Amino acid sequence: MSYIFNAEYFCYFCCKLRIMKLQIIESCINCQNLTKNFMCSKHSVNVGMYTVCESHSKVDSLTKNSNCANCAHFNLDTCSNPDGSSEGMLCFDWKSI
Repeated sequence: MSYIFNAEYFCYFCCKLRIMKLQIIESCINCQNLTKNFMCSKHSVNVGMYTVCESHSKVDSLTKNSNCANCAHFNLDTCSNPDGSSEGMLCFDWKSI
């Protein structure tokens, strides 16, 4: 069995696979009202990964490099987890320096 290679079609197909518009979505996960145990401090309800409301207020985004060592609360009285905080750890109260 022989296959015919069509370079134009191949390039089109590869480009379609690579062109993907990535965007940050607004959800309760990146809202400043999110507290421990996935509670919304504004509405006092449990929230999930796919919920959002009109009161959404985006917090500084976490990155793969976010951890206690680069948190504004690290080693301060404002840290909510002083006994468990260390480089490499992360909690919901992380805040950019």
